[in-house]
Amino acid sequence: MQRGEASKTPKMPSHDALESVAAIKHETGGFEIVGREGRTLDEKWSTAVRSLHGIYTRGFPNLFIIAGLRQGAPTLNYPHMTDEQAAHAAQIVKRMLQDKVKIMEVAQEAEDRWCELIIEKSKANLQYLRECTPSYLNNEGDLQGVGKLVLATAYGGGAFEYLEILRDWRERHLPEDMQLTRE
Repeated sequence: MQRGEASKTPKMPSHDALESVAAIKHETGGFEIVGREGRTLDEKWSTAVRSLHGIYTRGFPNLFIIAGLRQGAPTLNYPHMTDEQAAHAAQIVKRMLQDKVKIMEVAQEAEDRWCELIIEKSKANLQYLRECTPSYLNNEGDLQGVGKLVLATAYGGGAFEYLEILRDWRERHLPEDMQLTRE
């Protein structure tokens, strides 16, 4: 089996299934996730966090980032959102198996649209960041990277709106936002 392919043996988890587990650990620095062309997720996100729904990121096919805090919609009830994202991912995997999709990767345009929405809905207090004593929160006072800071935040429309976006996307927009390679 090559990297980026789903396992043909349903009982044996694929390498990509292990990468999905690794994505959970990424938020705590537990694993290094390597995508296409040997590029790590940390390298990709070193300039700015970029994803679709905080779950998929271009260059990392068949990877689901579940329970991430960036560009998703974390709540005080952390297990609830983790459960919602896991159920979403399971529904996508089921659909990909039914449609005999071997590789699924987010389209650049879809990732760009989501990042624009993250910026639009951001709850980051830019005035505070500008006036704050230089620190980790405001990139030591260098606000040229403010876009990077905003893109690393959560979806600002709230958890219910975010979950509705996921539902609508599964039903209507998945084929246009993903590059799908069939068997």
